Amino acid sequence: MADELLLSIEKLLYKGDGLAHAEGSTVFVPFVLPGEQVRASVATRKKNLIHAKLEEVKQASAARIKPRCPHFGVCGGCHYQHIEFAEQVRQKKEILRETLSRLGGVNWTGEIQEHTAEPFGYRNRAQWAFRDAMPRAFGYFLPESARILPIDECPVLSPGLATAFGQLQELARANSLPPGILEVEAFVGSEDTKLALNVAFERFPKPAKELTAMFKGALPGLESLLLLDQSKNRFELTGPGYLEHKTGEFAFRVSHLSFFQVNRFLLEDLMKTEWDSSRCRWRRDSSAW
Repeated sequence: MADELLLSIEKLLYKGDGLAHAEGSTVFVPFVLPGEQVRASVATRKKNLIHAKLEEVKQASAARIKPRCPHFGVCGGCHYQHIEFAEQVRQKKEILRETLSRLGGVNWTGEIQEHTAEPFGYRNRAQWAFRDAMPRAFGYFLPESARILPIDECPVLSPGLATAFGQLQELARANSLPPGILEVEAFVGSEDTKLALNVAFERFPKPAKELTAMFKGALPGLESLLLLDQSKNRFELTGPGYLEHKTGEFAFRVSHLSFFQVNRFLLEDLMKTEWDSSRCRWRRDSSAW
C-alpha cells in the first residue's frame, strides 16, 4: 500500500478520529467529517490498522468551518473545532450510540438528551507544560510526543484562566520565572476571579517562601498556591488549599488535587440532572418496601 491514501470518511469515532478503509486496512485520520473525500499520509502502520495524517480535504462537508483557535490541529487538545457546533452535538450522539453497541452490546435507538453550553470560554481548569529552554514558554504537549508546543491563546479557557495564562506566558518569555518548572496546573472558582495554582518543580531553585512571593506578586488573583519539589516529593501550601464553587443551592470546596467538572457552564445542569436521577432511584428503591 502506498504511503499516501485517498480516503472516503465513513464515520467519526470516540476522540474524533474519522474511520475509513483502504486496500483491506482500517484507517483512522483526525480532523475530518463523515462523507468527506480526503488525502492522507500513513503515520503508523500495524498489521491492518493505519493511523494517518490529514494532508488535504478534497471534498469538504457542508458542516466544516474554520477553527477559531490558531493552534487547532497541531496542539492536539481539541478534536472538533472544524465542525459547526450543532453538527458536533449530533456527531457526539452517534459516537455514543456506536460506543454503546461496540463495547457494551447495547443497540440504543431511543432519544439521547444533550446537555450543551458555550463551546468556548468554558474550562475552569487547565494544565500547561513548561519548556525550560530558550526561548522559554508555556504550552501543550504535541500528540503522542514529549515535545511542547508554545501557544499564544487557548479559546476554551475561561476569561480568568486566559488572563492567568497570559501573565505566566509573559513572565516565561521575559525569562522572569525561576528555573526547574515542569508544569503548572491552574483552576478558578465559580466567580472566575480567584485563582489557584499547582506548580511542579524538578527541585526548588529557591526557598519556598521566595517562590511563593514571586508568584503572588505576578498574579494578583492568586488565592491558593501549591508548590511541589519532585526530587524530595515535598509539597508547600500557601493559602486555604481550595477554591469555592457555587452552583444552584450547593457550594463546594475544590482542593488543589481533587477532580471537579471543568465545564463551568454545565455545573448547575449536571447537579440538577444528578439530583433528579437520585430522587428517581430513591423512589424506585422505596417502592420495593
